[in-house]
Amino acid sequence: HFGKPTLLIDMDPQSNSNKGLGIEPSSIDISIYEVLKNSLDINKAVKHTLMEGFDIIPSKLLLSSLSEDDFDLKNPLMILKNSSQIYKIIRENFQKKYHLCCLKRKR
Repeated sequence: HFGKPTLLIDMDPQSNSNKGLGIEPSSIDISIYEVLKNSLDINKAVKHTLMEGFDIIPSKLLLSSLSEDDFDLKNPLMILKNSSQIYKIIRENFQKKYHLCCLKRKR
C-alpha cells in the first residue's frame, strides 16, 4: 500500500464490497448512508477489514432510498447532485491518511 493504507468508500447501495471484505451487515452501525442522512461524523464510519492496510466506509441498501429531501441542509455532504462535492469532503478528511478509492454504481 505504498506507505499509506487504502480507504474504500462504498457509494453503491448493493454494498457487495462490504461482504467481499468480510464486513457483516449486522456489524455496520454507521455507513455512508447514516453519514449522508443524519449528518454523522464521516470518521466514525470507517471500518477495518480483514486485509491489513485496507479500510472501508461501508454502504447499505438504504442508500438507494435517499433523496434531496432527506438531507439536513447544514450537512456539506448533502449535495448529491454534485458528487464531486462529496468526494471533495472525503478527500479533505482522509487524503493525508489514506489512498482513496470510491465506488459508485452507474445510474
